[in-house]
Amino acid sequence: MKTCRQLAMGLLALMICIALPSCSDDDENDNQTNELTLNWEIEASDDLLNVANIAYTLYEGQEEMPEPELIVSNGIGSKITGKAPCTLGAIFNLAPKEEPDTQKASYDLTLSVKVSLTNAKGQVVANSFSLDKKLSGVPADQIEKSLRSLQKLLDSAESIYIVDASGQVKTASPMPEPEKASDLQALQEALFITDESGKQQPLLGQALDAARPDVLSVRVNDLYDAKATFLRWMPDAKQVITTGDNLTWTLTDEKGNTLGNAYFTATDNAGGQVAKVTFDAAVQPQGITQLNFLLSSAWPLNSTLKHFMGEKKRAKAIRVDSYNYNTGHFPWPDGEVDCYCIKHASDDELAYYVGFNCTSSFFINDKEGIMEQVFSLLPSEQTAKAIQDIFNKPEEKGGRGWDYYRDFLLERTGCDIDKCSANVWINRWSIKDRLFEKNCHFCYEIDLDNGYQDYELTEHQLPWSAVWGEAWFMHVLVYKGDRLIEGWEIK
Repeated sequence: MKTCRQLAMGLLALMICIALPSCSDDDENDNQTNELTLNWEIEASDDLLNVANIAYTLYEGQEEMPEPELIVSNGIGSKITGKAPCTLGAIFNLAPKEEPDTQKASYDLTLSVKVSLTNAKGQVVANSFSLDKKLSGVPADQIEKSLRSLQKLLDSAESIYIVDASGQVKTASPMPEPEKASDLQALQEALFITDESGKQQPLLGQALDAARPDVLSVRVNDLYDAKATFLRWMPDAKQVITTGDNLTWTLTDEKGNTLGNAYFTATDNAGGQVAKVTFDAAVQPQGITQLNFLLSSAWPLNSTLKHFMGEKKRAKAIRVDSYNYNTGHFPWPDGEVDCYCIKHASDDELAYYVGFNCTSSFFINDKEGIMEQVFSLLPSEQTAKAIQDIFNKPEEKGGRGWDYYRDFLLERTGCDIDKCSANVWINRWSIKDRLFEKNCHFCYEIDLDNGYQDYELTEHQLPWSAVWGEAWFMHVLVYKGDRLIEGWEIK
């Protein structure tokens, strides 16, 4: 009879043999063939297939991407096999149908995607994943916005597996990662602007005490406004640690190394101060040691109202020219648009004037310098976030709310900002190479109807019209007192 120790050793040997490939007689053959299979399956609700086209592209080491295949029914699955060294990839795409079936009161839009890479024995040899999302009771007029949300899930499902001659698997995304900039640079741009003489001047706030030029004060309506202002400074609000009403932002450089912290601290409203921001020495912007957020009631009385809700100004804007029998459009930076003030502003506050125009198509103009000029007319990331806050701040927090601004702009401009889900491009773009494509143009946009203090930037490859059929431009004029801070006013 075997002892307990002998039984235990036998079980351990069996477990090791199961876990280690060298224990199998077939492994030598596996090493010789190195056959790998990319498996995927996707399920979509009938409602989703009625309003959207879903396509997939599978490829195995081709120099050019093959044509996508359209998914026409639920429960679609497929696989593609390659022998190392090889490249196996899966890319998914979703677009609204030109004539969707939107006769129902509401729709249940569900999507599930599973992807895995297996060897000849069916064992998973790389990270596998399963992604799913369910949007229930979506009204017909909210379908396009919901489809954007589902497309983001498909963006996450995109995967490329690069396998070397030894069978070692590396994964790479066909969409490049967003470029990382230094957070200190983002902080500087949020708080300062370079004037005509080349000096850095406070963009936000001012020094109320001449003896303390290192302390700036900012006018706000309440603690919510103060917190929203602080969150707008950072490229990614996920970098913030929240403790009650207090926030800590850890600033990093281009490589992700920690530079120091900025601290948002709620105060007791003494003297009208609702919060303050302090900095570690390494990240003090232009020598500023503290920002105080003061209620309007505590602001000095010599402040005057300079800009009024609904006031109109004319701005230089993107104009879109037709070409190639109207199959597409070229952008040119010489149009004009009416912009309207969306909130009263005193001489110490930033005043925002907003105008919209859109086109049914938008294609890249590769003429040297044109894209730079086009994007220079679009709002900065900071400005887009500030306008998003104004549009979304609910009445219970002292705002007017999205519906008010939708009607306000529709009456004056004829543009419905619910159209295209109110996603607007910002002045940020780049040229990058993809795996099978060179010199791809990428732009960034922000969803204006994304909630108060909830900022989400999205990166897209141009031309955007290839997927959604419409480019949506927001143009702005930003003033501090009489000085134009951003945009191009036409007198």
